[in-house]
Amino acid sequence: MARKEEPTFPAVHALDLAQALRGVGVDTAPLFDGLIDQSLLSDPDSHLGLSVVERLFARAREISGQEALGFLLGLHMQGPAHGYLGFAAMTAPTARHALELAVKFAPTRTNALRLSLEVRDEAYLYMDEVLDLGSVRDTILVALAVGIWRIGGTLMGVPLRGRAEFAFAEPSYMRDQQGPLSVRFNQPRNCLVFDRDYLDLPLMTAHAPASQLAQEQCERALAELNQPQLVSRVREAMLTARGEFQDLAGVAKTLGVSERTLKRKLQAEGAAFSEISDSVRSEHATTLLRDPKLSIDEVAERTGYADTSNFTRAFRRWTGKTPAAFRKG
Repeated sequence: MARKEEPTFPAVHALDLAQALRGVGVDTAPLFDGLIDQSLLSDPDSHLGLSVVERLFARAREISGQEALGFLLGLHMQGPAHGYLGFAAMTAPTARHALELAVKFAPTRTNALRLSLEVRDEAYLYMDEVLDLGSVRDTILVALAVGIWRIGGTLMGVPLRGRAEFAFAEPSYMRDQQGPLSVRFNQPRNCLVFDRDYLDLPLMTAHAPASQLAQEQCERALAELNQPQLVSRVREAMLTARGEFQDLAGVAKTLGVSERTLKRKLQAEGAAFSEISDSVRSEHATTLLRDPKLSIDEVAERTGYADTSNFTRAFRRWTGKTPAAFRKG
């Protein structure tokens, strides 16, 4: 059965959320307890799946009593938290260039949303939903809109005027909120609308060489996304040309990443190395067992097991049969 793609979001925003809650006097000690490995949160390339994000926001509301978490989070988002994309946009020459970079490289930050820029009588930055955002739809979209608006104003050094439009009904908690932009609900699409003249304003942090270097890293990350899914690449790397099985360290070395990075990226695809290993070994073992010239001991060795009894136990776990019973069948 094909694995359903899960929406993922930059894990660093969990740190932004904690900072926002501390800013309103909330003790955030229990926020991540048993839910998120905090050592991963400072890595700009780490991502959290939708199910984790939903539990995170539910816990944040429980410990804080705050309902407007998207609004609160957006006000604490930081450009550098987006890694190379953040630096490329911050050091771009104008707001137009920064937004074009955000549109192009947004897939390196999340698979759940697609950005697009359209300029007519006004400028429209669309935030279209690619995957179902579940119970955190309003929170994610409000946070993104407020975050982009606040960061943009900071980079241009001017107070911005405009509005946010959302394709969902107005949440009750938004009626008492006052923020940096006006808001409309029940609109055709999610977008930010602003004066087109803002696009040509220079950024206060513009730096051409730095932006170019950051863009090159973004291009590499985007190219990596366009490669076959990581699970497929791991399966291919697991069995060498000589028919030998590689462990986690061997596969990571073949793919040119650290073991920690490999495990993290597999988790983002909803997979685990041990599950892939079992699947590949099971398929390889069943193929070998169909060759009557090979003994079960030889099949065990070629499947990466030095001990036949361990192979037999593993094969029973994979198929519900012993190797001998499978061969007879």
